[in-house]
Amino acid sequence: MTLNRLLDKEIEGCQIQSCLGCNSCTNVCPVSGFEDMNPSKLIQLIIDGENQVPLNTKWIWYCCQCGNCKAVCPMDIPIPSIIHILKSLQPEEMLPSKVRERLQKWKVIGNTSSIYPGDYISFIKKAEAIIKKKTGKILKIPIDKRDSKVFLLVDPEILKEAPEVLSDYALIFHKAKESWTIPSTPLGTFDPFIMAGRADLANLWIDRVYDLFKTFKFQRLLIDDCQNRLSLFSPQGDKKFFPVEFEIINLSLLIKEYLKKGTLKLKKRKTGCQTFQIPCGLKEENDQRTILSLMRELFNCVRNMTVPIENSNCCGGSLLRMGLKDLMSGYDSLKILQLKQIQCDGIITVCATCFLKFLQLKEEGMINKTCLFLPQIVSELIIS
Repeated sequence: MTLNRLLDKEIEGCQIQSCLGCNSCTNVCPVSGFEDMNPSKLIQLIIDGENQVPLNTKWIWYCCQCGNCKAVCPMDIPIPSIIHILKSLQPEEMLPSKVRERLQKWKVIGNTSSIYPGDYISFIKKAEAIIKKKTGKILKIPIDKRDSKVFLLVDPEILKEAPEVLSDYALIFHKAKESWTIPSTPLGTFDPFIMAGRADLANLWIDRVYDLFKTFKFQRLLIDDCQNRLSLFSPQGDKKFFPVEFEIINLSLLIKEYLKKGTLKLKKRKTGCQTFQIPCGLKEENDQRTILSLMRELFNCVRNMTVPIENSNCCGGSLLRMGLKDLMSGYDSLKILQLKQIQCDGIITVCATCFLKFLQLKEEGMINKTCLFLPQIVSELIIS
């Protein structure tokens, strides 16, 4: 079977033959030209009946599936889904070695960072110590609490790199009088399985989360990753894998809810001008307005990184999570350029993957702005 026919079979409404060759996708892709490939060229090769080059090009591993290509395509061709299928067709031994290594770690221990349950619990205890240092009060972080309203699934790598983030979550929930808990299981993010095209592992992740729900009966699942991953969980963006028994929510919407209800009150706005990384693939204007509105409640001065706001390119953090740091230069260059073009003191992220990526850029001296994760900012403004 040709790739052309396979894609039509696997992706509903694919219509790859409708490609106009306009290069709109190529113009917005952060990694166009790497490995002598770009989205438009890939699509044309498949239309022409070429199988080997699309399947064997290393370029597909540069792709973060950020969705910019699909957003500008006049024919609405689902290019990220096509690349996902191409990745999924690769036998496991053909995956980049670092991807294979990280996926194996996840299958064994539940995350790609070699964080075992004992390490994970120690990070939680460290966060409790940070709370005591910040406030002078002893505040226990609830672990494996049943029937909580909010079940926080924070990636173990965040706790490894910045354990204070969990203390910030805890202080926010404490101030909002929220019923919440965190699992004792160091379960990592869903994103690597989208990146690797491994539906079997994605389903395994979903099964593990659903097992947590059946055990702890929470009402809302809070995941600290990009918002476009939080409700549909599929490269195609058209399938809901989770049952209706619980809601999937993100922190920015939850904070807005607390502020509107008055269960959380800010003592002041943070001074200085800030910008923020819009979650990749977040194209809904209502969600964009929600984030912008929240930023304006938190800061005296907020500037959009790009105009229009959705032109804020993907940071490439998913490649970092997959161990593919050497493939990130295209994303780095565009993001650094965007930050240079705006006058601001710092950058705020509402996604854990973006936060880790900007920390890496900061540590390597590629950007000189303050990098903060949304829970850090909210916690500071409610306890200061």
